Amino acid sequence: MEFQARVSSECMYYISLLEEIYSKEITGAVTRGIVLSKAFEETKNLNNWLQISEDTHTIPLHNIEYSKGYGVKIKAEINEKTDRGIRNLKIELPKYLPVRSVTIGVTVKLICKAAILLRRDEKFRQTEILSVSEHFEHLEEKLKK
Repeated sequence: MEFQARVSSECMYYISLLEEIYSKEITGAVTRGIVLSKAFEETKNLNNWLQISEDTHTIPLHNIEYSKGYGVKIKAEINEKTDRGIRNLKIELPKYLPVRSVTIGVTVKLICKAAILLRRDEKFRQTEILSVSEHFEHLEEKLKK
């Protein structure tokens, strides 16, 4: 299914970083569809979107060349489940952020940013939603230290 969104230069930068990361893990071409699908799968259980949105230090943005106008329109082939998940997250994000609504582009940006942050900083990985047994195991590990 073709997915389209207008995204910011910041989001395009995140997508390019993820393409680099995923190209080391996947043999063959890494398309935008693969990037979006994999990033969504990695972040679909998160609930700390405010912390992710407000993080400005983990990923340096000083190398971004901002495009003039209203962003860049991207197209990607993704499966229906990922498309539905992104659209559902778009509806859910205002519950976590101090906004009334977000665009699909902002949703994609946060998904990509979160996928990078999960790999770069331990504090973001610890806030993934865990099952009860996983949560107890995690707490036991902390107590042993």
